[in-house]
Amino acid sequence: MRNLNLDQLRALVEVVELGSFTEAAKRLHLTQPAISQQIRELENRCGLQLVDRIGKRAFATPAGNELIIYGRRIMAEAEHALAAVRRHRIGTAGRVRIGAGPTALAYLLSPVLHKLREAYPDIEITVTTGTTHSISEALLSNEIDMGLTALPVEASDLDAVPVRTDPMVAILPATDDTIPAKVTPADVARVAAKYLHKEKLATLVVGNPAEFDKALSTLGPVTTIDITIPPPPGEQPEAPGKTAQ
Repeated sequence: MRNLNLDQLRALVEVVELGSFTEAAKRLHLTQPAISQQIRELENRCGLQLVDRIGKRAFATPAGNELIIYGRRIMAEAEHALAAVRRHRIGTAGRVRIGAGPTALAYLLSPVLHKLREAYPDIEITVTTGTTHSISEALLSNEIDMGLTALPVEASDLDAVPVRTDPMVAILPATDDTIPAKVTPADVARVAAKYLHKEKLATLVVGNPAEFDKALSTLGPVTTIDITIPPPPGEQPEAPGKTAQ
């Protein structure tokens, strides 16, 4: 038997519900011969009679009643499927996979996700954390749809769009007259090395830890470094800064 046809199932349901081929044709905006043809084709597919005519009224046979039960379920599921796809089309449903660095997730992405959930409750959002490199690799392997992480993004196959700039502030002894007015990551590494090799503690407040880590990678063995990521203006930090050794 060939696959069932939704239009033929709908014709069967309407004919039996209204008891008339003519009334079913009116409801479905078809001609009466078209409805009769759909019922005949459905009966041919099933291999038995589905509708009896008694006088001027149409009734379902036992097999017809059985098929109508399943037909209503099938038509309902088809409508649900179309409604689900329709929500995707208008942007109120779907799945979004996001990769973010821990700092971006805690201070930037979290309030955005809360607002998105309130506005679009049917959208499924999954978030994974990682480094710039791991997020880039996840994008390239289609494991996530977008990433929010620190620059630079070195993968040439990805488009990186800057969304904000955070200042980097180095807090160092005021007695050191070798510190320039505008400190670069290289200056931070050089000055930090000077004090760290003296086994002194250097406290650094940075807005972009990736740049500091790159500069710090030029150092040899060092003592403890306390790194604090400041929250956006108006927000209080949720936890003390991380410590790297």
